[in-house]
Amino acid sequence: METDSRKHTICDVMKNPYTIAVSCIYALGMMIGYSYYTTESWNLLYDGTLIRSVLALLVFVALSLAFLAVIALGGWILSKNPRILHREAHGKLESLLFEKHSFLAPLIVLSLCTLPVVILFFPGTVAPDARGQLYSYFAPWEMNGHHPIGSTLVMGGFVELGRILFDSDSIGLFLFTGTQTILQLLVQAYIVHYQKRLQSPFIIRWMTLAYFGVLPLFQIWGFTVIKDSIYYIAFALLVLSMLDYFRQERRGASAVFLTIAALMIVVFRKEGKYIVFVSLLLLFFVAKKHWQDFCIAAVACVGALFLIEGVYMPMNGIKDGPVKEMLSLPLQQTGRYLWLHGEEITDEEREALEAVFVPELPQVGYVKETSDCVKGFFEDYPDGQALKNYFKVWYRQGLKHPATYLQATLNQTYGYFYPPRGDIRDEIGYFGFSFDTAMYMDRDNVSASFAIENGKGREAFKQYMEGAYRLPLLGGLYRAGTHTFLLLGMAAYLLSRRQYKKTLLFIPSLMILLVAIASPLNASIRYMLPIMMVLPIHLSICTERK
Repeated sequence: METDSRKHTICDVMKNPYTIAVSCIYALGMMIGYSYYTTESWNLLYDGTLIRSVLALLVFVALSLAFLAVIALGGWILSKNPRILHREAHGKLESLLFEKHSFLAPLIVLSLCTLPVVILFFPGTVAPDARGQLYSYFAPWEMNGHHPIGSTLVMGGFVELGRILFDSDSIGLFLFTGTQTILQLLVQAYIVHYQKRLQSPFIIRWMTLAYFGVLPLFQIWGFTVIKDSIYYIAFALLVLSMLDYFRQERRGASAVFLTIAALMIVVFRKEGKYIVFVSLLLLFFVAKKHWQDFCIAAVACVGALFLIEGVYMPMNGIKDGPVKEMLSLPLQQTGRYLWLHGEEITDEEREALEAVFVPELPQVGYVKETSDCVKGFFEDYPDGQALKNYFKVWYRQGLKHPATYLQATLNQTYGYFYPPRGDIRDEIGYFGFSFDTAMYMDRDNVSASFAIENGKGREAFKQYMEGAYRLPLLGGLYRAGTHTFLLLGMAAYLLSRRQYKKTLLFIPSLMILLVAIASPLNASIRYMLPIMMVLPIHLSICTERK
């Protein structure tokens, strides 16, 4: 009977269309990723010969079946060993951490894990983008909307507050990083507390505590001046707030958290407004009776955007961000076309391209895994007609050499579906700040320094983090592709269980994945941080009994 049960369970999984689909996506991602990772092309999969195409097809089928078998085997092991997913506390420690004091106890544990980072890196680290934002706030630069103006004002405002109250830029930085770290700890502890409400298996709760506390990632990002950290913290709070409404357990705090999270997202990230408004639209259809809550959040976000973009920016002569920031993939495709087919460009096409690219066309650079190089040669604010003519040329050239465009796209995005590919810039964290680099050497508008002058402790933490990054299993959590696999796998699991309503909660994360794919960098952890932050929430949704 046990054998029959096993066959039935495994066969059910292997025949499920959603499991088959996600296994095929995994296989395709691994094959394309391996080819581009090793040859920077699809040559290992396709070289124009029938033999190579047949071999690629056989490998695809074999990999798909292998992934399918692993998923089925994993499900069978869990079904036959229910103790792994036990939902009753075993022992006093488990009861204390996750039942009696399910918010306060995790908060204390996570705070203790974060404290060494706060001490070693006080007053906090500053990412290059944030350094530029601080200079644009204090120095007489021409501020523009390259970075969200709201985030620039908040960062600069904290530093200015430190000057006013303590005559110290360092304290001003700490007012920002300290506040941000506290917010992160509160949200992370709230996630663990919410798992109690979901009656999550205790192994998921232990994993969540270790994920936030032991994994040396969120501590350093939370203590860094950068717009991305507030974004992923607010995104997690948004998903938790949405979960209240999806489970029909709306409380007074739900509406407050929803509005606060939505405001933080739209202020700190440009694409945030799309994430927020799609999320609010989902909530409206799922929990119409609370439409007032969603309208309040929407009005607050629209009001904040109007004050920043419709009032503050025009009053101060601040332009919108350069249009090229939204054109990463098209520009990358054009860059590869110029590199491979420059001699085929007609005089008409050359005229249109030279109207939007700053130097001579042969000088336009092309780097296969980042579009920043091509974007650097593109006009910040091209004429509307010139931009229209560029897209006409882009379209015609794409029809002429579609393989070139596809290769450019895959070269820049394969890392989001290939876990072995590490972060392209090794941006697993920022460990310092410098206000006297070559780019800023003539600026002395911001002055800060670490409280501990000896940097041995900071270097040790950096080595610890980089060591974890290279570990066979734990290191996978630092890979963008790993989190794509997990996200798609969990969504497929819910679909296979016909829990379609729960699957809707994955839409905001899927939107963030699409934004990451359209970003200028391949396999960037920074763009995946919101998805990484809500991983424990997604796991809890999948293991909820109801």
